[in-house]
Amino acid sequence: MVRNRRKGFTLIATGFCVISLMGMLGLAFDLGRVYITKNETQSFTDTAALAAALKLNGISFDAPRLAVTSNTNNQWNMGTAIYTNSGNTTITTEFARPLAANKLRPDPATWEVNPATAAGYTFVRVTATAALPLYILPVIGTGPASNVKTISVGGQVPLTNFSSGLFPFSPIQHAGALAANPPFGFVVGQWYTLRYPSGTLTNSDLCPGDQGDPTFLALADSQAASERGFYQEPSASVANAEIINGEMRFPVTFPGTIQMLGGAMTTSADAIDLRVSYDTDSTSTTYDQYQANIAGGRRVGNGMRLIGTPVNAAPIPGGGPRDIVGFAGFFLSQSSTSASYPHSGGKAWCAQYYGPWVKNGQSGGAGDPGSAYVTVLVQ
Repeated sequence: MVRNRRKGFTLIATGFCVISLMGMLGLAFDLGRVYITKNETQSFTDTAALAAALKLNGISFDAPRLAVTSNTNNQWNMGTAIYTNSGNTTITTEFARPLAANKLRPDPATWEVNPATAAGYTFVRVTATAALPLYILPVIGTGPASNVKTISVGGQVPLTNFSSGLFPFSPIQHAGALAANPPFGFVVGQWYTLRYPSGTLTNSDLCPGDQGDPTFLALADSQAASERGFYQEPSASVANAEIINGEMRFPVTFPGTIQMLGGAMTTSADAIDLRVSYDTDSTSTTYDQYQANIAGGRRVGNGMRLIGTPVNAAPIPGGGPRDIVGFAGFFLSQSSTSASYPHSGGKAWCAQYYGPWVKNGQSGGAGDPGSAYVTVLVQ
């Protein structure tokens, strides 16, 4: 009898050991796969939220949604499957406005999947869930799958300190038109002067958006020859890098001032034309054409022709630092018929105003006019 009881105990102990071993194997195998899937899903939502936030333009949510669904480089299940709204994965994309008192954070009360308008929505939240099949743990009583869920939030947030990225020319605001066209008196779609010609200015010497205003003409003409639009290091070799690559020898802070330093070299026209050529859409002559130039569902242009500039209040009598009144997004194009810039100190250099600028963006931003933005991951 004692021997039989020992045999029964051995069988029971063996059973417990097998179950324990299966549990440990499940922990090692299935939970390891869960952790890997968690990292894969987090990578997907992080990159999708950033890509979508970069596409927010205040006009439509089509481009941000496409940026999420096109994010197929970040896959799951050991990098063998893409995230879709079918099968074992689901994706939810939501949009939010910023908090009124803190533009750096989304307003939780405004999250929506389908807002009625895209205007003012500067944040994107991407939620992804992957139902990972389990192979070992179900033997000891767990469910057949583990739901892995991650959430990421990307947004366009105001940028007020610049050590790189700004274009080295600064247009003058139209003080007389501020009430009608805040915040600078500029009209979206119109061309404004980035660099003013040398000599005495006449109405025809200005870009179209600056013409027809005698007060503005007198103000622009009051500038010294060395203060006609350029505000960064003016030596030719450095200026070229500032124009093409966004290098900045003199950082800019808002509120703050800038000092005009010249920059009327015709070699700068070469640099602007070269920057235009570096854009994958170097032929569109208007911002609308540029935005409408789509191939395979994606915008052809890479954003090199979309520049951000500080807008200054006005020249100071006798010269001196000018107050910055905000930042504006401009499309590099000399006119509606030519993307090339004149190689002459006697010609104005123009660009088309399109609204809020997003650093490294491919379209205008969704935020407040007069502010500059950068796309960041906020969660």
